[in-house]
Amino acid sequence: MLTLSVAAYLSKLLAGMCLLTLVLSRQKQLRDRLPILKTIDGRQLWLVVAACLAWILGSGANAWKERLESEASLALSQGPNGELVQKATAAALRGELTRAPSALDGQAKDGFDAAERDLAAMRYPEAASNYERSVRAAPTVAGYLNLGVTLLYLSEFRRAESALLSGLFGARQEAADRIEGAYLDALGRAYLGQGRLQAALESHRAALEVHTRVGNPVGRANAHANIGNVLLAQGRPGEALLSHREAFRLYTRLENPMGRANALNCIGGVYFMQHEQEEALGALQEALSLNRRIGNLLGQARDLAGISSVYLAQGKRSEALEALRQSQAIRDQLGMAVRSDPNGGSVIDQTKAAGTAAR
Repeated sequence: MLTLSVAAYLSKLLAGMCLLTLVLSRQKQLRDRLPILKTIDGRQLWLVVAACLAWILGSGANAWKERLESEASLALSQGPNGELVQKATAAALRGELTRAPSALDGQAKDGFDAAERDLAAMRYPEAASNYERSVRAAPTVAGYLNLGVTLLYLSEFRRAESALLSGLFGARQEAADRIEGAYLDALGRAYLGQGRLQAALESHRAALEVHTRVGNPVGRANAHANIGNVLLAQGRPGEALLSHREAFRLYTRLENPMGRANALNCIGGVYFMQHEQEEALGALQEALSLNRRIGNLLGQARDLAGISSVYLAQGKRSEALEALRQSQAIRDQLGMAVRSDPNGGSVIDQTKAAGTAAR
């Protein structure tokens, strides 16, 4: 960031010096005192060209800096059951507090930073409490997004919806399109958790439109996965499979192994709901292998829970119990209880729960 800022400053300084030299070369008294200015006459065109190029380079550096800052506003977060969500970063919060400083900025930052540490350590109740402390001090778009995401992880879907709607209003006021897409995706998860399947689908599709417009490929991949989850809950497995395959394609192109594993888990869930158990098992085992390779314990626990469900459907009770035992062992290692909720766990559990809530 600093390098880009210096490059922009120096480029525009050079442009200013070129133009100043041109002006000075037109002053007769200065030309008599400074003979070097007499040589400028034949080179005026080149000075103008140099000034224009320097200004363009400076503006380009500023534009690139703004682009990098925009892309740094979001990060991919993994929930307690291996689900992937986009959340705001500390850089996004800093940008907001810089644009609209207040006497309580320090408290907002302290609460946000504490919540980030809690979230990384999977202390979700503490994280939610600290994000709430942050938005009470200064109601930031970044703070409300992360509060909503954390409440999703706690399965507090109505509270998550309330926090996300508050922040979405602010994001739209600030024309923060990139973060708006993340809000819409998170809202879709909140609606799915409440069994409001059509609202969830509309929110995820709106998110996909925003992600496509602003150039957020990770957001696009995640939105396709979320759309697939809702379509499956609606009893539309064929369409769901297409959506999850598109998510897998995008994550493969992005060389994001965690996203690829997430998409494979979702694909396995679709096959399971279609009673194609061998295909389901293959996709889930591939996801498990990928998560083991990258050391993603939450993803492994989720894949093993899905594999257990497939084995049970195949009548392989001992294999099912062993897969479930391994899943529980990982969660014990992480200090987490086994949970099966409509916005996490394997897609198998997710779809069953969402369908029940919708009825």
